[in-house]
Amino acid sequence: AGVSALSELGGSSSITTNAGLTVIVGSKGGNGDAGLFAQSSDPTFTQSATVTLGASNTITVGNATSVGSVGIEATNVGPAGSAFGGQYFFFVGAPGNHAAATVIAGNGTSVTVNGNATLVGVEALNIGNATVTLGATVANTTGITVNGNVAGTDSVGVLSHSIGGVASINTGTTPVKVTGGTGVEGIGGAGVLVTVAGNVNSNDGVAILTSSGGNTGININGGTTSGLGQVVANVSIPTVQFTNNTANTTTLVAI
Repeated sequence: AGVSALSELGGSSSITTNAGLTVIVGSKGGNGDAGLFAQSSDPTFTQSATVTLGASNTITVGNATSVGSVGIEATNVGPAGSAFGGQYFFFVGAPGNHAAATVIAGNGTSVTVNGNATLVGVEALNIGNATVTLGATVANTTGITVNGNVAGTDSVGVLSHSIGGVASINTGTTPVKVTGGTGVEGIGGAGVLVTVAGNVNSNDGVAILTSSGGNTGININGGTTSGLGQVVANVSIPTVQFTNNTANTTTLVAI
């Protein structure tokens, strides 16, 4: 990782950057790189992992052949036997109200992740609540850009995944653009809330995708939300897609 904060078996982890930071990782080769990575493995599940970016930070990760690269990640990891962490690798620990995984990005954030497969621009992963909050777009900045395989489907621009809590994403007016996957994805055991006010674009997938065990809210407050929006091999690929996994829960989409 370009910058990492790791808490092993106790305490929280956090990264806070000043305005104007530039981080470049993995441009010469390699897989599984991360620009900023905060991980907590407190066994009491009371601590947190947090990444807070100042204004106009620029994070660039990966190269054309990279796999599994992440721009920014905050994740909570339990002790051996009940741990989870790292992109998509979840091993559910004991149930309970665990601490938060949070990414907060300032205005004018530019995150670019290059590679071939399983790429993520910004992600928060947790058993409890997981939150990603982005700021406003600023002139001459790019927002969240994931350049994956043009024929791929497994990359994500902004991901919040909470196994037992609420997954929350607010992109502000920061644009999100993904080649080879999903624009914005929220997965929450207890609920999902996604709010966007800037452009969200997926060239070959779903722009906004949610899966929830509780209620879901999707608020499109501005910008252009665009996905593939067509039928491929008899499968409909919508621009906005939501799944309620529990009976008697609701999804509200506000445009």
